Amino acid sequence: MEVLKPVPEAPPLPLRHTLDVKQPQLLTHWRAFADLEDRPLTIRVLATPYKMHRSLTKKTPIQVSDRPPWQLETSIFKARKQESEGKAFVHAKRMAERMVGVDWGARLCSKEKFTAAILREWGKDGTSADERLQKLGEAVEKHYGIILRVFDFYCSLGSASPYQMSLNAFSSFCEESAITDNESQYCRKSDLDTLFIIAKSFSTEKGSKLDKVKDANCLMRFEFIEALVRIAVAKIGKIENVDPADALDLLMETVVAPNLHPYACVDRDYFRQERLYNEETDLVLTENAAVLQAVWSAFRCRPDGGGLRTKGLSMRGFLEFMDKAHLYDEMFGYQEARLAFLWSRMHSSDEAGDWAKYTSLTFTDFMEALGRIADIRMVPTDEELEELGWGGPGEGSRFKWMLATENGETTRIIPRRLSANGIGSTSHRLLADKLYGLIEMLCERLFYNPHLAEPFTKDRLRKMMVKQDKDRAD
Repeated sequence: MEVLKPVPEAPPLPLRHTLDVKQPQLLTHWRAFADLEDRPLTIRVLATPYKMHRSLTKKTPIQVSDRPPWQLETSIFKARKQESEGKAFVHAKRMAERMVGVDWGARLCSKEKFTAAILREWGKDGTSADERLQKLGEAVEKHYGIILRVFDFYCSLGSASPYQMSLNAFSSFCEESAITDNESQYCRKSDLDTLFIIAKSFSTEKGSKLDKVKDANCLMRFEFIEALVRIAVAKIGKIENVDPADALDLLMETVVAPNLHPYACVDRDYFRQERLYNEETDLVLTENAAVLQAVWSAFRCRPDGGGLRTKGLSMRGFLEFMDKAHLYDEMFGYQEARLAFLWSRMHSSDEAGDWAKYTSLTFTDFMEALGRIADIRMVPTDEELEELGWGGPGEGSRFKWMLATENGETTRIIPRRLSANGIGSTSHRLLADKLYGLIEMLCERLFYNPHLAEPFTKDRLRKMMVKQDKDRAD
């Protein structure tokens, strides 16, 4: 038997024509959709230009420079080796030994009330007084680096002298280092205040260099060491029954060091060796040496008590420069400026020996201070400035950004990088790049006068600074 399969229905016709047909009005017969209108075939040829590149190799003799490799001894920093007491670019061990020799050997060991008080705290171990003082001196030398860093940092606090430690700064050190213990028998705040008064009472010969510079209400460097030794005896020696030398070791290692403020841990030589002393930084500073030296000299001022201008740049002159150049920002303030100044000096074995040199910056020191400011402060890159519409390199873009920031503009903010979050931040940018930008900003800001018609050039700024320098000298 034959089985018939049903024929499926044809699909419905479209509702409109999509091709060019002879009868576009006919939509009811399928042939109308297949009867295409006759048109001549048109072929459009699109030609894409093709450039053939051919590489040519040409042998050209290379001119090899006979310039010697970069050396620190011939760089813009070369004067430092002659200017510094240690005749070196960083602080060598022999310089620390010389400083301990003055602070401990010449000053503290000659203070009879101090040595007598310390020797009384020593048990009967069969050693002589000289051997005991020598052992204690070796403990001082062992911790001398951290003692200097602590002294510099706490001297920078507040508005008092940055070279001697005030009672407020000393109290802050004791509190932050966990030395103060109001529940203890010997290290209450009142006990530590008494130790401060005893330590600062060094008797000076009237009219001597030390007598002329010593502030009777503050601790000098060697007096701070005395205070630390007395604290070690009070906090550890009397409790643990150990001699003063061992007590000082324990105080510095178990009490002071673990509780130090981050700024008090900064080794000033690390920045010099890792960031400052290199060819790129040398080139930037050499290129701008003439204008920077004019700026450095123009802000040298007379001492507070009157007299001739100092050969170097004092703290007062440096802070005036910082203010006029508008180099402060939210992460680089007054204290950071004082620290940049203090850290940029080379050590002196005797604070009072050449007080003017001890309390001022040479031109080499000033360049280092600028490097420290650039390393810490926010200095925008060319790419950041151009991206936000401040202009490209050579268009004064950093200065425009700087002025806008001063005026509180918030529409084109450059995000602050973590490396510009103050001292202790790690910067991955080359210091030379940041320093170049900082010099560009400070030079234009020093020159800026909205009523001045002359456009900025570094030579015009240099002449302006030379005139200021002469006016101050008169």
